[in-house]
Amino acid sequence: MQERIPSAVLWLAASLSAQILPQPGGGRARLEGLVLDPLRAPVPNALVVAELDGLEVARTRSDGSGTFLLPRLPQAFVVVRATSAGPDVGALQIDLLGEQCGFAEIVLLPARRVAGLVKDEDGKPVAGAWVAAAPTDLPQLALASCTARSGADGRYELGHVLMGPARVVAWAEGFDAADEDVDGTADVALDCELSREAWTSRTIELAGGAAAEVERAVLIVESWQGPRRFPLPPPLARPAAEAPGRWVLRGWPRADLLRARFDMPGACIDPPENGHLGGDRTTSCTFQLGSAAHRLRGRIADAPGLLAAGLPLMVQATSDMPGNGQRRTAVVRADGSFELPSPVDPRGEYALRTLSPVAVLQGNNPNPVWWVARHEPGSELVLQLQRAHGVRMRLRTPAGAPARGCDVCFRGGLAAPQHGGWLPIGIGSSDLDGNVEIACLGLPADALFQLRLVGRDGWLVQDVEPGSAGVTDAGPLTLQPCGAVSGTVQAEDGTPAPGARFWLQAADAPGDRPRRRLLVAGRHGRFCCDGLVPGAVGLQLPDGGTTRAVVEAGEATAVALVAR
Repeated sequence: MQERIPSAVLWLAASLSAQILPQPGGGRARLEGLVLDPLRAPVPNALVVAELDGLEVARTRSDGSGTFLLPRLPQAFVVVRATSAGPDVGALQIDLLGEQCGFAEIVLLPARRVAGLVKDEDGKPVAGAWVAAAPTDLPQLALASCTARSGADGRYELGHVLMGPARVVAWAEGFDAADEDVDGTADVALDCELSREAWTSRTIELAGGAAAEVERAVLIVESWQGPRRFPLPPPLARPAAEAPGRWVLRGWPRADLLRARFDMPGACIDPPENGHLGGDRTTSCTFQLGSAAHRLRGRIADAPGLLAAGLPLMVQATSDMPGNGQRRTAVVRADGSFELPSPVDPRGEYALRTLSPVAVLQGNNPNPVWWVARHEPGSELVLQLQRAHGVRMRLRTPAGAPARGCDVCFRGGLAAPQHGGWLPIGIGSSDLDGNVEIACLGLPADALFQLRLVGRDGWLVQDVEPGSAGVTDAGPLTLQPCGAVSGTVQAEDGTPAPGARFWLQAADAPGDRPRRRLLVAGRHGRFCCDGLVPGAVGLQLPDGGTTRAVVEAGEATAVALVAR
């Protein structure tokens, strides 16, 4: 009986498109993209910044067509945030492991400024305090955050706080953190008062291992409120140790949950991650370095024409919240054996695969390259290889130009698929030249195969036959024209509702289940959603009311929404 494929694993399969890293976790990825406004028009000269676990790793600006390029990013989960002088802000989390080229569309949403004074209980200014703000209503918007520091006079300014409900938190050494909620669309004057009393601290220790190992450990922490991650300044995101193997975070926001882990490639640490440090009292935890219970061991047998030695491997927890802390990589030894630090506790579920463009595992999962199991300490895996498959194509708009940023899904079905019966095998996106390459795939036996393509430049559903020599070349494909929905969101009094949130439900292909997309109205209450397959769509505001419309190919359907 086949195991159910976890949703996170299907999502992981999407991350492994294009050129595979030569050394697991040590390669670089290229990210192209567009910065757009809520009407889907390009935004020139937007500042685009990429962050890895709270640390800035690259920045650039969009050109006159809204296009940006970040040529050398870590092959990991990165946050890419864009801002403009509007002020407007937008952000995405993107997984770049294994990608030679990725593509991102960042939509800038209307923001406002929050400014004021950071002071102590006596009203004296606090210099050098960190102040951060992030939306609090929807997890999809939480990364659209901003951070600033107070000056010598204690004054700060957050220039890009997304319109709507948001939380502002101030920290300074020697003080408890202070937080306030803000809402609305106008600029906000907000003073933050810090207290020296009743510090809330989190103590984290790393035990075991040689002193040199402990000294190279980098602690990474994240702050969460339910499903929303809150931004942390560098001194808190990657705090310095007070002593070898001991970190103390003082003044932690009491309402927040702290998730802690260590950046130590190749090290086995128990637990792999601690996400339970929270509450309004001082708490502590200890991690154990070198724990045998957190090692995955196994052996991979050679296959005709395929050698296991030297293959890069990746294992990740099948959590619904995948991230850099839940992923480990290694290389198969010369004798076919391997050892990986486990990303999960004993009995936790993980998914394992190769990152090779030549050979992938014979998986035990409907997606055939994944080995999905529960971690049993002391056991040894025995795995088999199969030849990897790749898919490539060149996409063109109906007018013959390159189709940029088109979402591509290569999927299969064991019989004539019914509604929703396709299994994603691999996904990717077209680059600025319209090229797509998806590697490291395994093909189910006796399956039908299909490409589903959809983006702002058009859509297409195309049956394909797997090619020989491990590559399916779908050749040049011309997309069919998409439609769009555009309109306004107004308050009950008829005035524009800038920053209003609502959802659009539309299918990515005829016969597919509708997908729910979050939209946010612009500064004047206007919006546009393009790249829609012709057919019926629904637009839903938070009050539950739904407006239905029909999208026509090559046209924009006008709608008017009222936010109550």
